[in-house]
Amino acid sequence: MMWIDGVSPLNVLHGFVAALTALAFFAWFASHQQNKYQPIQKDNIPDIKVDWKRLLIVALMLVGAIVSNFLYDMPALGVWIAILIGATFRRIPWKEVPGAIKGSIFCSVLFFALR
Repeated sequence: MMWIDGVSPLNVLHGFVAALTALAFFAWFASHQQNKYQPIQKDNIPDIKVDWKRLLIVALMLVGAIVSNFLYDMPALGVWIAILIGATFRRIPWKEVPGAIKGSIFCSVLFFALR
């Protein structure tokens, strides 16, 4: 989003160099750890069905975040509107809330610490 403010990509070139160096080094370790967790399967798993309603809610969140960021400079508004629209045709899994609270607190603290 820096290009919107007129920042040249060359001003952050050192960040790209550092990121590519880190990616080149850690990619091997990460790929082997991922392969131990979930190895590649030769054949597809039969009877996998796409949950189109859930996919629609995710698409609504993305579009809502982009549109409300452009119009109101507040992407969370679009995400929450998409969640409320999705709640009209998809049941909300309230049992997931206790597990999500820790992650929400962490992200909020990280956001406010960096602000």
